[in-house]
Amino acid sequence: MTKSMIDTTMSPEDLESRVREIASAESASDAFKILLDSARVAAPRAAVLLVRQGQLRGWAAVGYPSQAARTFRDLSIAIDTDWTARLAGVPGESLRVHRGNPTSPEFGQPRASEWAESVLRVKGRPIAVLIMERERAEEPWSPHSIALLVQVASMRLELDLASRKLEQFESAGGPLHAVSAQMAPTASAEIDSTKISAPVAGTEVARPALDSAKRYARLIASDIRLYNEEAVQLGRRDGDLLVRLGDQLTRGKDAFLKRHRDLGPAGVGLFHEVLVEVLAGGNATLLPRRALD
Repeated sequence: MTKSMIDTTMSPEDLESRVREIASAESASDAFKILLDSARVAAPRAAVLLVRQGQLRGWAAVGYPSQAARTFRDLSIAIDTDWTARLAGVPGESLRVHRGNPTSPEFGQPRASEWAESVLRVKGRPIAVLIMERERAEEPWSPHSIALLVQVASMRLELDLASRKLEQFESAGGPLHAVSAQMAPTASAEIDSTKISAPVAGTEVARPALDSAKRYARLIASDIRLYNEEAVQLGRRDGDLLVRLGDQLTRGKDAFLKRHRDLGPAGVGLFHEVLVEVLAGGNATLLPRRALD
C-alpha cells in the first residue's frame, strides 16, 4: 500500500461516531448527507452521484468552487460510457483509487491528480457513487475510511429494504413470524416485529401501527426530496412547492394509502405532517392538507 492510500486523518473515535450516525439514518437522503459530510473531513473535495434510470446524476458536492458545484447538480452521465462503465464491475470491490487517467467526471472543477470512487450498492445493484478528489499531496486524504462508511450505508439501506418487505408480508397476511425468525441473526437489532403490527379492527389505532406508518411516510417523503432536490428548494423559495411536486405527491399518497389505508384519516394526517416536515421545512402553507384530499 502506497503512502497516499494510507488513512491518517480520521481517528477511530470519529469513524465510530459516523458509523453510528449512518446506522441511525432515517432515509437514503440522510445517509448520503452523512457520507458527504464525512467525506469533507477526509478529502479536499467530494461529491455524491445517484444512479437513476441508466444515468449518473449529480446530487451534491462539497469543497468545489461555487460555479463547479452548481454545474455538478445538473450533471447527467450515461452509465455505459467512460469511467462509469466500471460501476458494473466487481460487486465486492468497495474502493478504487486513481492517479491521472482514467479521469474523474468533469463539471468545471480543477483537474485532480488523484481521485477515488466508492460505490454504494443495495442487493448488488449500484445506487450511488461517492467520489473524492485532490491535487498532488493535498490533505486530508482518507478514502479508505470513507469506503468503510459507504459499506455501512449500504448495509443500513439493505435493512430498510428488508424492513419494508416485512411490512408487506404483514399487510398481506403473510407468515411474518417465519420471515422474522429467518432474519433475526442479522436484523433483530433493527427490526422489532411488535412495532409493525396492524391495528385490531374496531379499536383505536395502535401506537406501533402509527410508528410503522410514520416510518413509511418518511421514506416516501425522503425519496421525493432525494430525487427532486432542486424543485424542493425552488418551491420553498417561490411558494409553489405544490405545483412543482404535484405528480410526485399524488404517487406518494397512493403508495402510502395502499399500505396503510386502514389507518383512515389519522394516517392521512400523519402522512401530511411528514410531507410538511421533510419537503416544506415545517411550513404547512406550502403544502396545505387539502392537497391530499
